[in-house]
Amino acid sequence: MLETARAWGGRITITDDVPAAARGADAIYTDVWISMGQEAERERRLEAFSRYQVNDRVMGFAKPGAVVMHCLPAHRGEEITDAVLDGPQSVVLGSVRESPCTSRRPSCSGSWERARPESSERMNG
Repeated sequence: MLETARAWGGRITITDDVPAAARGADAIYTDVWISMGQEAERERRLEAFSRYQVNDRVMGFAKPGAVVMHCLPAHRGEEITDAVLDGPQSVVLGSVRESPCTSRRPSCSGSWERARPESSERMNG
C-alpha cells in the first residue's frame, strides 16, 4: 500500500491521533468495527474504537470539500453517525447506486487494474 501511495504521489501516515489524521484530508474512510463472527467481542470493540467514530467533529478537521466513504454495510451510530452517513459530504450511498461495480464487479476490477501505474506494462504486454 505504501508503494502504491508513493507511485501516485501520495503518502500514508499511521497514527492514533484522530484530529491529526483527519486534518486537511480530502477523504475520510471507515469500515465496520464488528465483522461477522466477532459478535462476542462487540462491547470490547465498541469501547476500544469509540474515539475513532466518524462524526461531525472529525469531518470538521478535514478539508471543507472532503468526502466520507464507507464500504458498507454501515453500523449507524457505531463507526459512523447518521448525520455524516446521510450528510452532504457522504458519497457512500450514492456511490453504491451509481457504481457500475454493483452489477458488473469484474469490469470494475479491470478498470482499477488499468488505472494502476505498475500494472500498465502487464496490460499492454
